[in-house]
Amino acid sequence: MNARVTARVAPISANLERISRAGASPAPTIHGPGGLIRALVGATTCSINRHSTGRPGWRWGLAKVRAYGRRLDVPGVITLSVAMFCLSLAIIQGNDWGWSSTAIISLFGGALVSLILFIIVELRVKEPIVDFSLFKIGSFTSASVATFVFGIAIQGAFLVLVLYFIYVQGFDQLHAAYAIIPIPLASFVVSAFSGAFSRRINPRISGTLGMALLAIGFFLLFTLNVDAGVLDTSWRGLIIGAGMGMCFQSFPNIALSEVPRAKLGVSSGIFNSISSL
Repeated sequence: MNARVTARVAPISANLERISRAGASPAPTIHGPGGLIRALVGATTCSINRHSTGRPGWRWGLAKVRAYGRRLDVPGVITLSVAMFCLSLAIIQGNDWGWSSTAIISLFGGALVSLILFIIVELRVKEPIVDFSLFKIGSFTSASVATFVFGIAIQGAFLVLVLYFIYVQGFDQLHAAYAIIPIPLASFVVSAFSGAFSRRINPRISGTLGMALLAIGFFLLFTLNVDAGVLDTSWRGLIIGAGMGMCFQSFPNIALSEVPRAKLGVSSGIFNSISSL
């Protein structure tokens, strides 16, 4: 047994030692944003090995970062940044400045124009930040839209529940947070079990079931009244949490199920960005 283990480990150790002595990462080129991260990680790793090898690994890392910078989609970064800045500032300052004020309307207009310019730029550059050709894949588009709507619904449900407990039930903020614990708790448990059975259950089925549970839970929240107690909201919250757990596990699998292997990294980044909106 020891001889077999040694025979398996020895080539791996020799390879790691070779890479360490070279003072470089095994990935010599950069492809997309993930390559920039690999370059930075490789530079950090090489700088750690510098004490034993004497080779300045940061030179390799910075060279790769500079190479990446020449292929960076600068117009896309600028237009997207301006769009996000205008939109965020308009939403944050809307109540203070007035939603119909010239400043807020101008910010929304600037966000819209910048977003249109961003789309035009991304459709023309060779290495775009967002590869819009991915949205030609039906499963990726449907899962992205469902995730976006799902996020809006969940955030709205949490906000309504917190306001319900504070202003209707008379809870303070801490006890209102305690009262909605069943939702994330159920989501955590169901998500763990869904991940364990993800190979046996079609993600489309579990995702559809999760959305159905969410719809049922939201409808049951609509039936609450002033006299409802914590238990009345808790079992409704468990249904919503179960739907959330199923959606969390199913949507990424659906989105990436038909994406070409070469674009998995880009598509995953786009999908995660949509999930964070």
